[in-house]
Amino acid sequence: MEYEPYIPVVLDHVQDGILVLDPHGVVVEMNPAAARFLGCAQKDTLGKDFFSEDTRHNDLLDAFKELSSMPPQGVTKDGSTYEVCILPLPEDGAGTGRFFILRDLTALTRARTAKSEFFGAISHELRTPLNIIIGYSDMMLDERFEKASTNPREDLERINTAGKQLLETVNGLLAPSTGTTEETAKARLTALIREAPEDIERNNAPHRILVVDDLDENRDLLARRLQRDGHEVVVARDGLEALEVLHQENIDLVLLDIMMPRMDGFQVLKAVKDDVRLDRIPIVVISSLTEVDDIVRCIELGAVDYLMKPFNNVLLKARVNASLHKKRFRDIEDAYTRRIEEGKRRLDNLLRVILPASIAEELAITGHVEPRRFPDAVILFADVVGFSAYCRNRPPDAVVDHLQDLVYALEKVVDEHGLLKIKTIGDAFMASAGVLGEPGDHALQAVKCGLAMVDACASLASGWQLRVGIHTGPVIAGVVGHSRFLFDVWGDTVNIAARVESQGVPGEVNVTRAVWDKVCDDLPCKSQRVVVLRNVGEMEIIQVTHPPRN
Repeated sequence: MEYEPYIPVVLDHVQDGILVLDPHGVVVEMNPAAARFLGCAQKDTLGKDFFSEDTRHNDLLDAFKELSSMPPQGVTKDGSTYEVCILPLPEDGAGTGRFFILRDLTALTRARTAKSEFFGAISHELRTPLNIIIGYSDMMLDERFEKASTNPREDLERINTAGKQLLETVNGLLAPSTGTTEETAKARLTALIREAPEDIERNNAPHRILVVDDLDENRDLLARRLQRDGHEVVVARDGLEALEVLHQENIDLVLLDIMMPRMDGFQVLKAVKDDVRLDRIPIVVISSLTEVDDIVRCIELGAVDYLMKPFNNVLLKARVNASLHKKRFRDIEDAYTRRIEEGKRRLDNLLRVILPASIAEELAITGHVEPRRFPDAVILFADVVGFSAYCRNRPPDAVVDHLQDLVYALEKVVDEHGLLKIKTIGDAFMASAGVLGEPGDHALQAVKCGLAMVDACASLASGWQLRVGIHTGPVIAGVVGHSRFLFDVWGDTVNIAARVESQGVPGEVNVTRAVWDKVCDDLPCKSQRVVVLRNVGEMEIIQVTHPPRN
């Protein structure tokens, strides 16, 4: 046949090993690749029994005896994996020969990896200048030319068209199996733009956008595009500069390249994701990398979108506006959240002004306060002597100012002595000790507080005189009210303390026998008189005086 002389030439140049045995196992044909895989000398093996002791040079030959004819099977030798396919030859009367095809899968994998890396590198190198050419020509085509006589538009259109054709050719060479046509790309682009929210185009408020790219042309191209859309632009040459800008300025969006010196885009994405101060800033990656793994990695590291260079201007604008649109709503959400948290803090602070801290916390957590009974509380009442007569001859603002000064002074004294202010009723002031179960000598604390209150009132400009009454005993405490909460105490102990105050000596601290029994060893006391209290009967009122100063 005419083609038979070419068969040896073909066998010598194919990458796969070819081995042909006759029905008796004699080597009829072997190409150099097969001899190299098997470790045999080609000229010494032809015409000999393939499985004889004389031709066996390695363990791979032993494996051949065990292999069936189909399908292809794997054989490992010296750390490499080979695929062996055995095909039976047509029977010629003496038996059936065998046709072996050997393929080095390890070398094939290395070759494919090298090919992928090569195409990835050349893709980046080719796309970057094409991005600049097409980007600048697109931008110039959109501008009005003052000198119409030179007619540069036609030349620019030719440049633009040639650049796009070159890009289409490069894409076809680098990814011939994608099957993406210009019509398909336009249809996908139209669909993407239609998916954007309708009010994106109406959002013309300027935003601060950070452009990060190591090439001056790319930064300038993006900056001019964004500025024409009304945005403010900040630029950075690499990842380190970008992070410095993000920490110093308020940035609404980042357009980030991947292949950069010092710190690449992947490292920037990770640094932003790990920083709680920056992780809310959206990042759109614009890169020449086309591998799906690189795009997935960017999204996993927090990028909100990915555009390949050269980018389509309409798509760039849509993606930028969509990202800013989402960020605006996130900012609104954050603002409302901060407002709610601030309102909650103010409410908590207000509750702590109106209510004791532990009661306010219980009310905030459970929505109500469980009433409590305290068997050994101390109740203090203080009242301004002659307050009604004072008010008749004074202007309202003077009365309120003096009353404010008094209440402020009494609150300070109460806090200093560890008592709890319950409320004010006109010119009367009510406080307690031991109501919240706090430890201490409550009776002594209350009496010393009463003495300090009398002195504080006497020092004020109003010239008022204070009368104090104190009693100890069981009380019930709780919170009443719905629109306005009030922590209050009830019981005979409260009523008796109020009556002791009203029957006591002006300018002094008046206590009952129950209180006197607890403080008589620490403070000088003297009995004043016995009074009859309604629903109580006779009760001795005792005056407590200041201890003598040394």
